[in-house]
Amino acid sequence: MNRVCQNPFAYGVFVSGEQFYDRLEIRRDLTRYIKNGQNVLLYGPRRYGKSSLASDIMRELSEGGSTCVWFDFMKVNSLEHFVAEYAKAAYAIASRKDRNLHSVLNFFRALRPKLSLSATGEPSFGIDVSSSGATSETLEEVLSLPERLAGEERIVVFFDEFQEIERLSSDFMLERIFRSVIQRQKHVTYVFLGSKTHTLKRMFTDATRPFYESSAVLCMEKPPMAESVQFVKDRFVSCGLTCPDEVAGCILRESRNIPYYLQLLGAEVFDCVCGHGASEAALEDVEKAVQKIHRQKRDVFESRMESLSAHQRTLVFALAHEETEVFSDDYRARHSLGQYTTVKSAASVLMDRGLLECENGFYRVADPFFISFLNEGIYRL
Repeated sequence: MNRVCQNPFAYGVFVSGEQFYDRLEIRRDLTRYIKNGQNVLLYGPRRYGKSSLASDIMRELSEGGSTCVWFDFMKVNSLEHFVAEYAKAAYAIASRKDRNLHSVLNFFRALRPKLSLSATGEPSFGIDVSSSGATSETLEEVLSLPERLAGEERIVVFFDEFQEIERLSSDFMLERIFRSVIQRQKHVTYVFLGSKTHTLKRMFTDATRPFYESSAVLCMEKPPMAESVQFVKDRFVSCGLTCPDEVAGCILRESRNIPYYLQLLGAEVFDCVCGHGASEAALEDVEKAVQKIHRQKRDVFESRMESLSAHQRTLVFALAHEETEVFSDDYRARHSLGQYTTVKSAASVLMDRGLLECENGFYRVADPFFISFLNEGIYRL
């Protein structure tokens, strides 16, 4: 009899422990750079597990006594918002290092701190940037806080979705200020994470950009197929079920071996197997799971297509049916795509929006279940 078990697959959250696999080499490299005080960029397409890896390393560093900060650029919508939120993150460091409130607030005087009490009497920290906005001086001040707070210790700052600073500032102003401030810091190590690979490559490898050659660069790739197959099988075994090689291989093909989608499909297949009381996963379970994901996401997928221009929809539809290295005359004619420059422009916009990616030189739709949904023939242009 199968033992009762919570679904062993996890997605949509940072994973660790048995739900995290592979990444030994890149984990070793990233940890080494951090411990050597070397700033590092870790980039790769969305859903590849960058944030899970970095957060797990951050947990290990924190447990070893290091002071770490996690800051997600996706949660800020303006320079003023960045200043306020980053100052809060720095305040959390100061509070941990020095419990004397007045001493802590001394670090923030130039930033006009606001302190209020919550309903439970706990102090709530904020920064007043409403009157003067986020000036260059204000940005430099807030970016300097980790170094001032470090003393003789080392602080590690993880910036998630770092490419979003392009959205916050024109003419690379924020990039310039960032580079100017952090290159003078001796006790803070920065880990830059991001999913818009072409944007980050430009940012860190273009000789005209402020972050050129400022950091070591690591690329997050897909896990080895053999390790992914074993991971899927082990997850089923951990709950007293079995998953034959052909079924695990089918899960990998449908998810394109992208960790997030692999975990999502694995979870649905597991539920399907448990739902009919079987002890072994079958190919039919994978098919049913994919169809369930399509039903769950249909509104999202259709809304995603409707948000695009007619030409962008045609390009997405073409790439869902046929990936390509180059938008050749034959390819464009086959899919009624029009002029090359128009296609390239549309592809660039769609990559910025995360709908397309370029993997090993091939342009493709990023979400494998979006691909299979479009290929079902339910959605019509």
